[in-house]
Amino acid sequence: MQVIRPIAAVLLPALLCGIVARAEARQWKPQPQDQALEYAQIIDRRSERETVIVMWLAPEILEKTTESRTFRSILKLYTIIGVGHVNVTPVGEWPFTVPKGVLVEAGKDQVRRPLDRATLPPVISGTISTLGELLAQGLGAFGQGIVWFVFDGKGLESCQAGGFRVVYADERYVYRTPIPGCG
Repeated sequence: MQVIRPIAAVLLPALLCGIVARAEARQWKPQPQDQALEYAQIIDRRSERETVIVMWLAPEILEKTTESRTFRSILKLYTIIGVGHVNVTPVGEWPFTVPKGVLVEAGKDQVRRPLDRATLPPVISGTISTLGELLAQGLGAFGQGIVWFVFDGKGLESCQAGGFRVVYADERYVYRTPIPGCG
């Protein structure tokens, strides 16, 4: 838990600032990590009441600091994707659907399934758990509704030419790489 809290402390402000900034206004003089964070978030308004949010924890969303170095290296080994699916009710409630069947497609005929949480290294499972708790505290129902999936990140480098697709609910959300914010 000693490593997990600092990692979450480095990651949470980046996510919260990106989500809040996206809802308020465009950024003035965005930094490379701001560009990466904006690209890593996909908001799919399917209808007036239904929205799907896909978030990729790409290493470039973090500033290059001593504190973030460990987590940036972890994000190069694992591809971590958050998915939230909300259907707002007529009375303004935000019930989230628990996402099932989330896959990653990379290259031709390469389908990756989420890694089993029971077999993840403690630093990954602990970080995902802590991140979920902190997002729930910081964003309430919105933060609670995001479910995190961990995939083998081999060959899915954010600053190399290529890309991948996140498959969920009859849609393929495309991430092309290199992403904005790469050196």
